[in-house]
Amino acid sequence: MKVILLQNVARLGNKDDVVEVSEGYARNFLIKNSLAKELSPGALKDLSTKKEAKKAKKEKELQKEIDFLLKYKKQPLLLKLKANEKGHLFEKLDAKKLSKLLSDLSSANFSEKSIVLDTPIKELGSYELSVKIDNKSFKILLDVKSE
Repeated sequence: MKVILLQNVARLGNKDDVVEVSEGYARNFLIKNSLAKELSPGALKDLSTKKEAKKAKKEKELQKEIDFLLKYKKQPLLLKLKANEKGHLFEKLDAKKLSKLLSDLSSANFSEKSIVLDTPIKELGSYELSVKIDNKSFKILLDVKSE
């Protein structure tokens, strides 16, 4: 019997996968515990619609990220942070903090894995930051100033 998984099931598959299982296992365990539903033409159509919507949402999010990065390709992104009189930042900027800052400044959601940073930024100044999105690398200018 073919079923659509409603949740991740260990050793069977992930959510929204179509899997073949025995009828007893499907009826007595998967369907009974709301882990799966029986495959029908309507359910298959709902699944494909759901996957298309998810794909469209992901593409829209990706386009938001790319638009934001292209905006700061030539014009530097100004960040005002606390620093001492020698120009050393009180708090270093690493990939995690930069991803949060970029996400807050834009309507996109940047992951820390997408930020390519050799060493954390510890001083005021201008930097070129590399961001990888969808196997493409974008360079943006970052201008760190004192508050």
